[in-house]
Amino acid sequence: MNERQLKKLPLHRKVAVGHRLYFKRTDRAAGQWTFRYTRLNQTREMGLGPYPRISLKKAFELRDSYNAQLDNHEDPYEKRRATKLINTSREGVRFSAIAEEFIKKRESGWSNKKHIQQWRNSLLMYASPILDQKAFHRLTNEDVYDVLHPIWVTKHETARRIQQRLRKIFGYAKALKWYDNDNPASWDDNLEHLLQSPSAVRRVTNFAALEWKLLPHFFADLSKIETTTSLTLQFLILTASRTIEVLGCLRKEIHIDKQLWCIPGKRMKARYDHTVALSNEATRLIETQMRKHNRQLIFENPHVGGPLSNNAMRSLLIKRFPEHRITTHGFRSTYRDWAAEQGKYDFVAIEKTLAHQFKNSTTGSYLRSSLIDQRRALMQDRSHFAHKKIEKAAQRTLN
Repeated sequence: MNERQLKKLPLHRKVAVGHRLYFKRTDRAAGQWTFRYTRLNQTREMGLGPYPRISLKKAFELRDSYNAQLDNHEDPYEKRRATKLINTSREGVRFSAIAEEFIKKRESGWSNKKHIQQWRNSLLMYASPILDQKAFHRLTNEDVYDVLHPIWVTKHETARRIQQRLRKIFGYAKALKWYDNDNPASWDDNLEHLLQSPSAVRRVTNFAALEWKLLPHFFADLSKIETTTSLTLQFLILTASRTIEVLGCLRKEIHIDKQLWCIPGKRMKARYDHTVALSNEATRLIETQMRKHNRQLIFENPHVGGPLSNNAMRSLLIKRFPEHRITTHGFRSTYRDWAAEQGKYDFVAIEKTLAHQFKNSTTGSYLRSSLIDQRRALMQDRSHFAHKKIEKAAQRTLN
């Protein structure tokens, strides 16, 4: 049987075209394929799809596959039905659910609770927002690449850990038949072709953001610089804020008694009002600055009045800290990495301190709560960490 002969078959009549395969021509160049067989005294007929979408060659391939199943004492109809049910149920399963299942199975054997929370935080921050956008069984190495590529150079240590964690989660899913394809997070002969080698990346890391472990030393050196720009940068670091938010900070936005800074939406990236919980140190810093003058703009240019230049803090970093080669905005990444590595803070609280918005409706519902108490504790711990070297020096002086 060939395509030409197929198109000459009589209309609306089912014709056997070879070993359980049937064809019914419904139009001049269209038809319907079926596979008919008898097993355990029961006759069944399965639709294989329309012609020409299912070509003659493809129909023969399907027929041969089903005949092989019959030879292996399997029922093609029941097997296809089971596969369809599995795939239908799989459509509702997302990466975050599989990841949490994996962590719960492993956490009894992990004695370090901090390690467990690090797993959860890193995956929630970087992987879930991307991988949860489609069914887990449909994820590919391109999706994993989308997770890793944005941070592969700037946060390589974190990215490498996430890659290894993803590889274990997909391996776990494959073992339980939740994922059928090759592990999309494996490095060898997969991601190695898409991402820079780790040895090459190490030579260019830490250009944009300060490594979080270096923050106490950096902050101690920054505190020795007695300028308005230095104080502004210190406040930006302690509040994990953006440059435009800090430079436009007004006296009326600060509520010293409640230790809150209320930023109007017009100065926020997402255009929503945002409240910052101020640590004790950030509050003292802002009080010091407010005592210097009675004008509305808190971080005013002392030489010409008005706001500081958008490049003032960036210029300070370049001139006074050239060895770090970091950006002002990078301190938000420094904060985020520090918070994730501590392994004890709520993911949503961390994201709330950064004023991040979520497309994911479930996560977004949690963000409707201000979580102000959790954020206050988080920012206070962050401030203690930043002042660690300063506090040690002060203690030695007292002793």
